[in-house]
Amino acid sequence: MGRDRPTYAVRAPLTVAPTSRSLLSRLASAGIRGFRGGTAYLRAVMGADAYDRYRAHLTRHHPGARPLGEREFWREHLDWQDRHPQGRCC
Repeated sequence: MGRDRPTYAVRAPLTVAPTSRSLLSRLASAGIRGFRGGTAYLRAVMGADAYDRYRAHLTRHHPGARPLGEREFWREHLDWQDRHPQGRCC
């Protein structure tokens, strides 16, 4: 008589999931995100994002209003700053 084989469940072979990204790729992505964040911070500190904030405000709070062009906005913005001096370096 033959030997009886034990009954057990057959498992699929273990596979190692490939890493989604290499360390170098993750570091590069983090560096790019940091650079973009730093750029956005500097633009905000220097006031260079004023037109973008104006457009976002206008869209959110005054949807039917016609926005100024960027050149018109900056002209009015600088004129307003000259009429209303505040503590600033320049």
